[in-house]
Amino acid sequence: MNATYREIPNWSHDFSAVGMVHKDYLINFKTFTSVIETPVLFFYGENDWTIGPEHYKGVLFPNMVLWKSSSGHIPFMENKNDLEAAMDLFLKKYDLNQP
Repeated sequence: MNATYREIPNWSHDFSAVGMVHKDYLINFKTFTSVIETPVLFFYGENDWTIGPEHYKGVLFPNMVLWKSSSGHIPFMENKNDLEAAMDLFLKKYDLNQP
C-alpha cells in the first residue's frame, strides 16, 4: 500500500486523522444498499487485507456490477487495466456510453 501511495504527489493524511474517529465511520451502511436503484460498479480487491477481502458480501445494490480485481486495498490504482475492463462492462450493461 505504501508503494501505491507514493504515486500520489502530496498525499494528504487528513481523512485518517478525522474520518476514522467520526461517529458515522463504523455504521454498516450495507443495509441501505438494497433500495438504491442507481447503477453501481462495485470494484474491490480480492487481497484487500485492510478492510477484508469479503467486505463486498451483504452489498445488495439491485443494479450492480460486482467486480473482483486481482489487487489489494486500492484496486483502482493497483490494477488499472482491470478497472478499465470493469468500467467498459458497467457502461455497456447499463447503456451509459455517450455517443
